[in-house]
Amino acid sequence: MPRTLPHRLVAGRAAQTGERHQHALDELRGLDPGTPPVPDAATPDQAFLEAQLLERLGRWNPDRWRPRMQPFGVRSVSPRPHEIVVRVPAEFLPDVLHAVLPCWDAGQDAREYPDVYGIPGLRARHENGRGILYRPGFPGRLVVPAAPGLWRKALLVTAGMSGGPAQARLPWLTAPGDWDPGEARFTAAWPDSYSPGGSGYRESRFASRIMRRLPGLCPRPRARWHDLWVNHHGSGPQIQFEWENGPAHAAVLERLLDPEFGPGARLELREDQTEQGCRAGTAGHVRLRPAGGDPGALVLRRLQSAGTEVTPPCWSLGAVRRAERDAIERLHGYAGTPAPARTGSPAPAGLAR
Repeated sequence: MPRTLPHRLVAGRAAQTGERHQHALDELRGLDPGTPPVPDAATPDQAFLEAQLLERLGRWNPDRWRPRMQPFGVRSVSPRPHEIVVRVPAEFLPDVLHAVLPCWDAGQDAREYPDVYGIPGLRARHENGRGILYRPGFPGRLVVPAAPGLWRKALLVTAGMSGGPAQARLPWLTAPGDWDPGEARFTAAWPDSYSPGGSGYRESRFASRIMRRLPGLCPRPRARWHDLWVNHHGSGPQIQFEWENGPAHAAVLERLLDPEFGPGARLELREDQTEQGCRAGTAGHVRLRPAGGDPGALVLRRLQSAGTEVTPPCWSLGAVRRAERDAIERLHGYAGTPAPARTGSPAPAGLAR
C-alpha cells in the first residue's frame, strides 16, 4: 500500500484492532494491494488457532480480575494473513499463557487419554523480541511481543500457576519441539474438534474474524465486566458475549456491521425485533450471523445495573488466589504490572469458569 493513506482507512482499522494510529498505518502499508484493511486468516489452521484463542480468553478468570479491567487482558491486536499479534500487558501475560498452553493433572497418566486444558500441541518459543505460540507440524501462529527475560519468567510463573511438574504435566516444558503422546491421544479421541478435517476447522472462520477485532468489540466506556463463551451445537459455534454497563449496543453494532472493517456480519432479527430496537438495546439479546453464509453466530447481551459498588466478603477467595500468585511471581522475579486496589463486587458466575 502507499506510504500515505486516508485517515478514514487508518481510523477504521484502529477502531477494530485497538492499535495506535501509527501502528495501524504501518500495518496497512505492509499489506499487499487489494487486501482488506483487516485481513482474514490466510489458512484454515491459522483461523482455527485464533478461534481456539478466542474461546480460551473468554473462559479464563485472572487472579487479578477487577471491575472495568482491560477486556480479556488484550490491549490490541495486529491481524496479518499468516499470524496475529496479540499485545498483552505484563500483568496479565502469565494468565493468558496459562489459558492457552496445554497441561493436565499428573494423576491422569493411566487414563486412555488425559483431559487436556488449553490448546493441545501448543508450544512456546521466543525470537526477535516476540513470543511465538505455535503447534509443531501446523502453520498457524500467535505472536505476543515481550522482552526475552519477561517471556522466560512469565512461562515460569505459568508453570507455577498450574502446580508445577510435580502436580501437572506441562508438555510445552517437557517436549518443547514435539507433541506429547498424551496430547496426541487426546486429539485423536476428539477428531471433530481438533482434526484439520473436522468441524473445528471448518467452522472457525467467523470466530477468527471476531478474534481479529476483539478490542473493537469492547469500546469505551469500559464495561464493569465482560464475559464470552462458545456453545458448540447447531449450525456452527455460537459465541455468547455479554457485558455490564459500558458501551451501548449501538456502539458495538457499529463496528460489527461495518461493511469495510467489520467481520462480515448481519443482524438476524426475531419476529418481535427491529434493527432500531437492536441498536437501542431494547430488543433483548441481539444475534448476528456471518453475511457470507459461514457457520456460526454471535449473540450480544448488555446487562445494566445501578447503585454503588462495594467489596463483599466473597472477595476473600480472590485475595487468597492473588496472594498465591504474588508468591509465585516473587519466586521467579517476575515484575508484572501491579494491580490497583479493588473497589468493586465480584465477577458474575460466568467469569469464574
